[in-house]
Amino acid sequence: MLEQTNLDATEAVQEFPHGRMAVGTVGEYSAWKLIAEPGWRFSQDNGPDLDVASCPGDHVLFIVSGRMGTRMDTGEELESRPGDVVRVSPGHDAWTIGDDSLVAVGVDPA
Repeated sequence: MLEQTNLDATEAVQEFPHGRMAVGTVGEYSAWKLIAEPGWRFSQDNGPDLDVASCPGDHVLFIVSGRMGTRMDTGEELESRPGDVVRVSPGHDAWTIGDDSLVAVGVDPA
């Protein structure tokens, strides 16, 4: 089986303060591309709309450009840079570090 989606051509784009996310589906997975401007923080820009304090998603993502900070609800923290592949379990906050936009591409179980 072969399936694909194009995250630059998808019509499913979610806009939020300090960024946007394009989402597509590939079989049993949700694929997404996050563009987060400086100042973006999940708990402030996305959490209120979802009525959550931390992200409930289970992500595997690739950092294309920019830097991302992640903090688990347990207190564990990680800084990710371009080229890093990151697994993030549910119960986390994430934010853009520095003055450059964060671009990340991820795949989640649907």
